[in-house]
Amino acid sequence: MTRIVARLESPADLVQAAFFIHRLTGAPLLQSRRRLQCGAVVVEFLLFHNDHTVVAQQLRYLIAHAPGFGRLRLYELGDDPATCVDPDDPREIAAATALQLLARFERDLARCVG
Repeated sequence: MTRIVARLESPADLVQAAFFIHRLTGAPLLQSRRRLQCGAVVVEFLLFHNDHTVVAQQLRYLIAHAPGFGRLRLYELGDDPATCVDPDDPREIAAATALQLLARFERDLARCVG
């Protein structure tokens, strides 16, 4: 299992950023806004499970659209149960790295299935 969590820093428009997170996650709008205000994790992705296709699609959507709302920061937590991260957390990964993880898994899965 791989867990990737995301923070969205310094949103230019807090309301629009909260609405974006709300649409992506289904979390209550007020909760999304509070998480953005305090710099908390706004979304968590559990990768490589039965719902991988949906989760991967959500992660790709976040990576593609979040920069329009603020600075996207991703962290690969693996099996670590903690979801708290800070700006200097060494587990931070680039968006390109997250996309490579998805692509590599999907390539390997296609080889096993096909």
